Amino acid sequence: MATSNPPRPETVEEASPSLPLYAAGLLATICGLQCVNVTVEDSSLTVTTLLLTVIGYFFSYGCRWLRVAPMVIKVLGGALIAYFVYGAVTGVLDLDALSPSAGGQRDLRLATLLAWGLVLWSWMLISDVMLLFSGVISVAIVGLVSSTNSQSTEILVYFSLLIFAMLFLLIHQFYLQNRGLASAQESRRDPLRMIATQASLAAACVLVVFFLSSLFIVPVQMVTGNMSLASAIRGLASLNPGNPATPGSTINISDNGDLQIGMGTGWSASTEVVAHVVPSDRQPHYWRGRTYDTYDGRGWASSTQDQQFALNLASPSDQSQSERFIVPGARGEGEVDPEPRPRLVTLVSVQGVTQNLLAASEPVQIGARAGEIEELDSSPDRSITLGNRNYSHFRYAVASVLTPDPMEPHVQTALRRAENAPIPPAVRARYLTGLSNGLTMPEDVAYFQQLVDRIVADMPPVRRTRIDKALAIRNFIANRAVYSLSTPAIPQDSEHVRNFLDTNREGYCDMFASSMAVLCRVAGLPSRVATGFAPGEAKADGFDLRAMDKHAWVEVYFPKYGWLTFDPTVGTRTDGSVPSASGGAKPGLAGWFRSLLHVGPMVLLLGGAIASIIFYVLKIEWFDRIRGRRRSRPTASREERAQTEIGVAYQQASRAVARLGLPRDPGETPAEYADRARPFLQDTAHRLGLELSAETFDEITQRFILAKYARVVGEPIDAGEFLRAARRARWLSKFRFGRG
Repeated sequence: MATSNPPRPETVEEASPSLPLYAAGLLATICGLQCVNVTVEDSSLTVTTLLLTVIGYFFSYGCRWLRVAPMVIKVLGGALIAYFVYGAVTGVLDLDALSPSAGGQRDLRLATLLAWGLVLWSWMLISDVMLLFSGVISVAIVGLVSSTNSQSTEILVYFSLLIFAMLFLLIHQFYLQNRGLASAQESRRDPLRMIATQASLAAACVLVVFFLSSLFIVPVQMVTGNMSLASAIRGLASLNPGNPATPGSTINISDNGDLQIGMGTGWSASTEVVAHVVPSDRQPHYWRGRTYDTYDGRGWASSTQDQQFALNLASPSDQSQSERFIVPGARGEGEVDPEPRPRLVTLVSVQGVTQNLLAASEPVQIGARAGEIEELDSSPDRSITLGNRNYSHFRYAVASVLTPDPMEPHVQTALRRAENAPIPPAVRARYLTGLSNGLTMPEDVAYFQQLVDRIVADMPPVRRTRIDKALAIRNFIANRAVYSLSTPAIPQDSEHVRNFLDTNREGYCDMFASSMAVLCRVAGLPSRVATGFAPGEAKADGFDLRAMDKHAWVEVYFPKYGWLTFDPTVGTRTDGSVPSASGGAKPGLAGWFRSLLHVGPMVLLLGGAIASIIFYVLKIEWFDRIRGRRRSRPTASREERAQTEIGVAYQQASRAVARLGLPRDPGETPAEYADRARPFLQDTAHRLGLELSAETFDEITQRFILAKYARVVGEPIDAGEFLRAARRARWLSKFRFGRG
């Protein structure tokens, strides 16, 4: 009687595709593409790459679902890749047209080309391994993009989502593979065991990520994270101040004299770099040059400027050719909370012309190479000046004590606890003086008081503390006016802050800062205007401070905590005259989560998609199985299920033997194939010294023949040990052949 041969074992490409795997691969790919898109900022590139990628994934999934011959996809993909290579070598294909907005940045151009390669790759995903490799390409793209845009919150978020998607790809692919290799008896066990295995694999992946981070990332941060002032001075020579053969920038960045506001134009809009800073924590900070405490209706003056004193040189503690200047604490500002505060050491390279030194928060020491700086003076507000001469193209190091960030929730909680701490008399006398002057009339002060009363009235009674008032005033200013670099000048005979808040309602950062400082004083909060530079443009080794980063913000005094920074321009509306944000908030865990709301809907959609995939897999692999086991009758009989399991075991076993070098002939029956495989397996086991049981393959074959043709089903069969031994034999054969 003629017997029909069992179906040919499916290859990896022919196996049924897993929808969750393809969905996770698509999310990982989109994360990599979005890292390029948010950096290049080319809308046409964004739409084209995302659309082609989504279509490519649907095409690849459909091809596997319809059992399209994998060789067809390989040939088409290979031809397309060959065309790109040929066009790039011969110049027929203009690769620059694929990355028009990358400019001359090599890493960004390479990342853009990799993004296009990832798009092409999405059309050739004929196996699960290729899906995993798409995540590897995305990780490479993130690495290239982060070298040019390392401080972008969006890139950090997309990278985090990419890691989650990659972990899911690895875990679920591992699960699917082991489910196929598991015996029938193992497949009936409680799926909690498989979930525990996946959780263990996830924990191992996380540990690997942290281990690699400790090897490569943490040591790099430690080079500057634990930097002392002495090591910073010794490292001044490593700073790149520009081309020594050319003079420094001619732009004057000093904050000398009074601060005139509402002049109709801001500071220079030039992108020329006037300074480069390397903070030890590699985080963005506001770089203060001077503060102003006296308001006259059209600008600010510093009452401490005529109280400057020379800084003393510290005794040298090493043999380096350096000088250190000690900056005394502010006088009469009360005791600071005894809780230790972070210390920051910054290397500064100045190319512009200045009489002021830039420093973050509260400077305590200044270091420079001997002869670099002749004289340093300080004011009671800790502003540092270079005597009476202008300096350019010089370098120095500054050690600062960082003040808390009032935008952090835990800092706000601590400030509320210190609500009843008294304001020192010296601070009250200097920073809470009456606003009436030759231009600010009593009716103007009454208008300011009316605004403050309205702001406070909208606050809950239990949240009318100093910090809550300061935050409410900051938000009020940010929402009331438009940030603009091309606003008309305010008439000199009008009260500038009132004109800005009541009539004009648009202006530069000086008007935002002045308005918040005035309203804070009316609310009983000591405040002053600070000028200097916003955090600047992130670079691989620090931040470039450009002329356009010149900025003004507000500092509000809190007992026991000192002067804290508030920037009312952050989050405000802008007009077309503003090329980019002037300021930036310091990152932190809470600030990072808050920034998720501002990085666009794509991040939220991707995060929701990843969560949906995970819940989908839990549902179909766990909940449905348990519920079906308890409440539903199986659609197939026990014999039918056992036949299917034995058939799968035989296909896997015969495929393993074929990979060892003995494929089954087209007209060969299972019994004939087992007879031919018996001596082959015995010889392979003897040659490699493995327990590769030919009897096990005979048993699997006999069970398959009985189940398929005689419909005799016995106990569940376990092919796992044979498959693992065959896999080891295959690798040992390759290794020995390679060595031979």
